[in-house]
Amino acid sequence: MPITPEDLTGVINERIKKLSIRLGYGKGFTTNILTSVINFYDIKSQEKYSYKHVIGNQESYTYSEMFIDFIIAEMQKNPDTFIDSLRKKIKITPGT
Repeated sequence: MPITPEDLTGVINERIKKLSIRLGYGKGFTTNILTSVINFYDIKSQEKYSYKHVIGNQESYTYSEMFIDFIIAEMQKNPDTFIDSLRKKIKITPGT
């Protein structure tokens, strides 16, 4: 069942709690972190993780359970630095 961005943070925070994952970030998994994950991993271009809905001129996205599993797996690799690694994303300029 596709999950809306509004519901994603709640679902992810529930999983984090259930799995006893301790992020190195006191506020838990927020919408800002979700946006960073989506941008960092270019999730909107990956059909297995996101679904694009177009109605007229408006676009919206919903996300799959596979996306949640992906986020949790990435967090579990290194929960203390997961958030910082998103923030320190290296931007490579073409031609350098």
